[in-house]
Amino acid sequence: MNKIWFEWVRWGVVNGLAMALLGAGSLVSADEQGSDDSIRIAFGSCNHQDLPQPLWDDILLQEPQFWVWLGDNIYGDTEDMSVMREKYERNKAQPGYQALRQRAEVLGTWDDHDYGLNDGGREYAMKEASKLEFARFLDLPETHEIFTREGIYHHVDRVVGDGFRLRFILLDTRTFRGPLERIQREGEPFAVYQPDPEGSLLGEAQWKWLQPLLNGDEFDFCIIGSSIQLLSAEHAFEKWANFPGERQRLIDWIDANCPGKALVISGDRHHSELSLLELSHGSQLIDATSSALNRPGGLKDEPNALRVGVFSGAINYGLITLRPSEGVGTVQILLEGSEPISELQFPLYVQTLDAGKRVRRVASGVHVNGCGHHSGGVRCNPCLRMNGKTSSTASLRSPSW
Repeated sequence: MNKIWFEWVRWGVVNGLAMALLGAGSLVSADEQGSDDSIRIAFGSCNHQDLPQPLWDDILLQEPQFWVWLGDNIYGDTEDMSVMREKYERNKAQPGYQALRQRAEVLGTWDDHDYGLNDGGREYAMKEASKLEFARFLDLPETHEIFTREGIYHHVDRVVGDGFRLRFILLDTRTFRGPLERIQREGEPFAVYQPDPEGSLLGEAQWKWLQPLLNGDEFDFCIIGSSIQLLSAEHAFEKWANFPGERQRLIDWIDANCPGKALVISGDRHHSELSLLELSHGSQLIDATSSALNRPGGLKDEPNALRVGVFSGAINYGLITLRPSEGVGTVQILLEGSEPISELQFPLYVQTLDAGKRVRRVASGVHVNGCGHHSGGVRCNPCLRMNGKTSSTASLRSPSW
């Protein structure tokens, strides 16, 4: 790891990033090098109540300040809310999870199985009753914003450390989701969802709520929780790309309002991967998929042109570490034993006071851990190609503010 880090720094200096990383205006001073203002956000999905749950001890050792559920928090699949509640209670009673609840703030959204219907959408008859069980699981009070409207979409703002403004946006991809056609073609192993360019995933009320929350002047960093993948678009299953109009709408809004200041986390797929999309402002959007906590999938690979690093079907969790004093963030996917299998390091666009004015200072560069040749059954895309160069590292450019 140290060798990889050195190679990243050396590559950055050779390509003219020395001023941003090491020169005048660098966020890392001699006084700051020994400080630890890290903000840690752990996340995961697909946690079956009837299976062993071996990852909680690993997650606890990371000492996260926040834990984010990304759906399939139980496997409910029922219209009987007494069954739903009993399954939630079993997961809530897990000793490791109980310990985490005492040490971290728990946030989350749902996906289909804890919503109550496999691949379900607005047709599910028990959505309002299921919402009550979801709120009970997360200990949400009766005054919580989800009780003011249909659905469970909501946001949480926190000021952490020395004034770092962190926003969580938890989307609801179930309550308003329209129907999709699914076709089984001869010779294909899975039935394939057919994209609906005019279809609804979030519903207009949720879109109206979401737009002002993406105002990048209101936060230093935003984590968007989506139960299904935003960026991966080529597989046969549930994804934002089944609703291409809504997928592009969200990407465009992020690009226009908070480029370089938002990161998407997703679940659902029973495997882990990191996806990276170039935005028009010169920044990049990351979608970090962590699935499953204890119900791994059987696939060894699937197409994803935006994947950076490796594809793994082993149980896993995700970890975001933000270091505002250094202007650097990291997102990792970790296997049992906290072995990092994929990692991206990205710049933070931190606002600081300079001569009485609020300015943005930036540390540039991304470190990609997980590219190259691998053993143990995991597979990766070719090394990331940017600016006409092929390298296992690459630069995340600063956006145009």
